[in-house]
Amino acid sequence: MKKMLWLAMLVDMFTGPAMADINQQDFDRDMILMQEQVNQIQTQVDSIRKMMELEQQINSNVLPNNMLEGVMMGGEMPQGADPAQLPEPQSKGAKLINHFCTQCHGLPTPILHSKPGWPPVITRMGVRMDWLTNNNSKMGIFAPSPEELKTITDYMQKHAAELPAK
Repeated sequence: MKKMLWLAMLVDMFTGPAMADINQQDFDRDMILMQEQVNQIQTQVDSIRKMMELEQQINSNVLPNNMLEGVMMGGEMPQGADPAQLPEPQSKGAKLINHFCTQCHGLPTPILHSKPGWPPVITRMGVRMDWLTNNNSKMGIFAPSPEELKTITDYMQKHAAELPAK
C-alpha cells in the first residue's frame, strides 16, 4: 500500500504544478531508496528463479538426487557440519535437524544464527519443505510436523550464537 501511494505521489510530482518546488536532494535520496528496493526484489526473484530451474532440472532427471547437497539456491547454502559435532548430538532436536535440514543442504550448526535469528529461518525452511512436499516435487522432500518444527526451533535457539553485548 505504501509503495502504491509513493508511486502515485511520484507520478503527481512529474505531472502536477508542484514540479518546480521539488527539492533535488530529497528527490535524489528517494530515487536511491527506490533503486535499493528494486535491487532487493531482483535478488529475491533471481533466487526463486535459481530454485525453480534446479527443481526443473531434477524433475527432468538432468541431475541425480545425490548432487543436491549444498546446491539449493544456487549453491549459496552452507556445506554442513559433522552430526557428531552438534551440541547434544543425541538429542531429539539434533536428530531432527539432521533428518530434515539435510534433505536440501548440508547440516547447519546452531551458531549460524542468533537466538532471535533462528525462528524466521526455520519458518522459511518449513514453508519451503511444505511446498515441496505438497506439490509433488520429485526431490523427495518431507516436511516436519508443527511439533517437530518447534523442537527444531527450541534446539537451535538453545545453542545459537550469542549476540554481542551492547
